[in-house]
Amino acid sequence: MIAISTKDFSVDGNFIFNDHTLGYRDITKRVTRTKTLDQNVYIDDSGFAVGDNDIIVYERNVTQAKLDILNEVFAINSKFTAITDLGNYTVVLKSMAIADGTATIQFYIESEL
Repeated sequence: MIAISTKDFSVDGNFIFNDHTLGYRDITKRVTRTKTLDQNVYIDDSGFAVGDNDIIVYERNVTQAKLDILNEVFAINSKFTAITDLGNYTVVLKSMAIADGTATIQFYIESEL
């Protein structure tokens, strides 16, 4: 379960999603590989940050009323608070797509709270 809420007060600004994928469970480091003139490579390992990951939530059988609320809240607000089993985060909406009655909403993690 994951809770998403707006940073500012909004009557419709709180959502509970039971189905989600938390990219934070996967460790993805910032590593780049560059070819050098002597035919070797230079590898730059910049490490790992919480903001390198994202959160994807799913709302199955989304009703038109719920979809209207989601569209309105996401159009007005840019930053949200996400509360998960691994921690609390400030997140930014990246995208929302509807397919076969399921809303798929992706957030980028900006920082850990």
